[in-house]
Amino acid sequence: MHFYISDMTKKTYLYVILIFTFLDLGKTFSQNHQAFAYYETHFNCADSSIDYFYLYRIPYNRFVFTRDRNKYSANFRISIEITDTLANHITRQIEDKEILSENYDETNSSNNYFQGEVKFNLTAGKYILHPIITDINSNRDIKLPTVRADLSKINQQSFYDPYIVNHDLIKCGDKSFYQITNFNNSIPFSENQFNLIIPTRDTSLNQIYVKLLNNKDTVFSGAVNESFTSAISPKECEDKIFLGSSNKILSTKNFILKNFSHKLIEGNLRIYISKNKNLNEIAPFIKDVIWFNKPITLRESKEAIKLLKYIDKESVVDSLLKFKTKDYPKVLLNYWKKYDPDTSSEFNPLMNEYYLRCDYALKNFSTLSGKNGAETDRGEIYIRFGMPKNIERASNKYGKVVEKWIYDNPYRVFEFIDQNGTGDYKLRKQNE
Repeated sequence: MHFYISDMTKKTYLYVILIFTFLDLGKTFSQNHQAFAYYETHFNCADSSIDYFYLYRIPYNRFVFTRDRNKYSANFRISIEITDTLANHITRQIEDKEILSENYDETNSSNNYFQGEVKFNLTAGKYILHPIITDINSNRDIKLPTVRADLSKINQQSFYDPYIVNHDLIKCGDKSFYQITNFNNSIPFSENQFNLIIPTRDTSLNQIYVKLLNNKDTVFSGAVNESFTSAISPKECEDKIFLGSSNKILSTKNFILKNFSHKLIEGNLRIYISKNKNLNEIAPFIKDVIWFNKPITLRESKEAIKLLKYIDKESVVDSLLKFKTKDYPKVLLNYWKKYDPDTSSEFNPLMNEYYLRCDYALKNFSTLSGKNGAETDRGEIYIRFGMPKNIERASNKYGKVVEKWIYDNPYRVFEFIDQNGTGDYKLRKQNE
């Protein structure tokens, strides 16, 4: 494998192109592959009623922003109607929200997001939630997936659905909280670490037993004794949702399971929780481990393997393609394990960055003639060396556009010329 390791980032990442045969490039990149909003639900019990929470998380780039001087704003309304299973109206909540940003790039980002919560006070029973988001600036209604809530047997549960929270406490105001991750009640597959907060009604417990099965493989099995007693409840603070407390609900003993998420891979996660070691006799809580921001060029394993031709020998790529199609995802993971800078985690940042560069080249260096951006000379250099420190653009004496890419640490210069005016810049000079 031939690629460049940046001293600045201390990470090595190379990239290649995915040839989407018979696919239109524009359509490929216009597909979001992500939901408009992420959501999850939780509940708390009072003496005679249930507080039911609908938590949502919406990336900024889902909204239309308007500009007023140096500020950008998006306004939206969330409306949730609750019916019973016979479609009879029970209640409705409507809330108006505003997002403000001083940075234009944030408005186009999927990494910046708004978190909110809508709370209902219900009695035991079965319900259906019908959420709708209205983007005020575009006057557009987005129907979100309906949610079925079975609150009929809550008082019979020993343990409540675990909260998935970010690993570290975060200050909001003068207090520190765990931030609720809020990705469709799933655990993101990423470099970040996450905890499980497991509430139980039995506040006399000093420890519980937990078993985690990830795609049928045991990633954790044993006792958990770190805990705190509190009437935990979702709380909004600065457009984020944290795990706070309330004096209007019943207290629970809340056990904290840490240092497990780095062992997870994409797929199914079953969480068995018990007061004793008989974990196989209980019904599990079922979650998913999802790579939400997975590079587009990594989503088809066969094509992703073909992309390796830009950083490895043709014979190596051919040998990988000789495996059965169903084994391609595992073959690809095994290939990249050799270059994993952090073998303690299943998430491989090298592979992730590799295909992110591939995505960038495919999207940004395509030509007017329809040539795949990653197959261009600029695409190849970007794949090998990443973003240059400086790009200089000028016209030569023949009126042709010339780009000079300058890298440092170590110093490298590449010069490209657009001979035909189609955006297909050819590498003319290089100084490595």
